[in-house]
Amino acid sequence: MRELSSATRRGLKCAAAIGLTGVLSGCAMGLESLPLTGPSSGASTYSLSAAFTNALNLPTKAKVKLNGADIGEVDSIHARNFTAFVQMNIRSDVPLRVGTTAELRSATPLGDLFVAIRPDPNQPPDAAQLHDGDTIPLESTSAGATVEQVLSSAALLV
Repeated sequence: MRELSSATRRGLKCAAAIGLTGVLSGCAMGLESLPLTGPSSGASTYSLSAAFTNALNLPTKAKVKLNGADIGEVDSIHARNFTAFVQMNIRSDVPLRVGTTAELRSATPLGDLFVAIRPDPNQPPDAAQLHDGDTIPLESTSAGATVEQVLSSAALLV
């Protein structure tokens, strides 16, 4: 069996690297072209709306979380009479009761926003449930502190 020279081995390695680069670059069309599944994908959902005084920069498809677990996603946002209405799709197997609150929270310092749902801890177990098309009223929602607000508060301490 004949052994390959070092120049031949280098040439084969270079050809393999070029070929691999070509294959990988051909596959990389950009992350935006990849289909992403949402937390409610494959499960039946019901529609819930929440009224906010400020929707900050909440995007559609943002996560809706209950105690840190994904329970749905933001479907759309529209403004009416200086109020932002956030339309959410919530998994049907997650019952929410009247008195539930919603808060816009930031997942990262870069401002990845999500909707945090919090049930009323004082509600009895037999309290009325929220149904498809119901709205969490303005007095039960809030926008969490923005990165700018946190940094300006920290600057006051320094």
